[in-house]
Amino acid sequence: MIRLGKINAVIIVVFYMAIVVAKRLVQIFNLEITGIDYLIWSGFVVIVLLVNFNRLKRYLTVLIILLVLCFSNFFVSYASFQNFIQGAFFTFLFTFNFILFYNIYADKRDFFWILERLVLFFNFLVILIYAERLFIDSDEYITGLLRGVKTLAKDQSFAAVLLSINALISLILYEYKKSAKYLLYSFASLVTVFLMAFMKSLAMAVFVFVFYFIFFISKRYQQLVLLAFSVFVAIIVSMMGGNFFELMKERWVLYFGEKSEESPRNVLYITAFKIARDCFPWGSGQGTYGSYSIKQSYSPIYYEYEINTVHGLSEVEMKSETSNFVFDTYWSRTIGEMGFIGSLLYVYLLFYPAIRSIKQLLSSSPEIKLMAFYLVVCILMVFIQSYALALIDQLALIFLFSGLVSIAFRLIKQYTV
Repeated sequence: MIRLGKINAVIIVVFYMAIVVAKRLVQIFNLEITGIDYLIWSGFVVIVLLVNFNRLKRYLTVLIILLVLCFSNFFVSYASFQNFIQGAFFTFLFTFNFILFYNIYADKRDFFWILERLVLFFNFLVILIYAERLFIDSDEYITGLLRGVKTLAKDQSFAAVLLSINALISLILYEYKKSAKYLLYSFASLVTVFLMAFMKSLAMAVFVFVFYFIFFISKRYQQLVLLAFSVFVAIIVSMMGGNFFELMKERWVLYFGEKSEESPRNVLYITAFKIARDCFPWGSGQGTYGSYSIKQSYSPIYYEYEINTVHGLSEVEMKSETSNFVFDTYWSRTIGEMGFIGSLLYVYLLFYPAIRSIKQLLSSSPEIKLMAFYLVVCILMVFIQSYALALIDQLALIFLFSGLVSIAFRLIKQYTV
């Protein structure tokens, strides 16, 4: 008889793969299905809700306080009821999934089985990336790089994030199974992320290897491994040529140069702190600043703070189907809509499992240590990369940094009590 944990693991993997590729497949076949990834997620929720619920008292207490704070803000916010509810849905989606996955029955075998299948799926995406670059012509390509490749993920920057997480999962599976193929998978993801030339994902991929180096490489071999990794990175960077350095320089000047305050991303952050200050303690309210609702109904707050004149942030540009400026940052939205107090509570909820599990990075149990490593590093990666991408309300990422993290967190608690 098939174990319930194995059935749940299969359901998670199948629905996750469908969510990752759904939007891109809809585009490829010229279909018009709005929110297809959320429709798929709804089916997943219906199946999972058949499972009994456990309790997360401290997490739920903070969540309830934050919900009360946010919803009380509706009476003084700029948002319509529809925009407010829509904004709140996306804001708290990861917390709902954390609770949902916490109640999915799975044991340690199931957790690592899921990781193995995800690595196979991500490796398939890697192969498709190179195949697309080699066999499909596009004016968006940059010579010598993979920048401009569409991929089966919803966009190339999102694919780069997934591959940086694949590097993490592959290293974990190498430690778990001691199979050299997982080292190769991890390095393949690292090389691909470098060639895609997204600074934040590239930094996170290196970040993964640094953390792995600290917690899993014996001091006896640390210098040798560090030298080998440095040579490897130097070779990859030199092979990419001048286009890579020009692109990195361009990004640096845009966000940290003399005119950096004029870039839409930086404007959103500067304005977010002004809103949090002026609307203390609540912020401007859900669905009013930097969230998806703005594409549906432009917020008066953009006029009040005179950011409607910034390139990419005008009402016409924000409502455009091709505009990505709504999703260009995440934490500016959180600070602006929730204010300082709400933002601190929100970040606490994100880091809650990491805070409770970080000491298990020194566990004598290899499996517990690996689950804690995944949990802590994955949350840190998503937190840092959300400076420049709206990752925390994306289902394909929520499954990884909230869903699987929740399963790992429950198992760590179960086996360390």
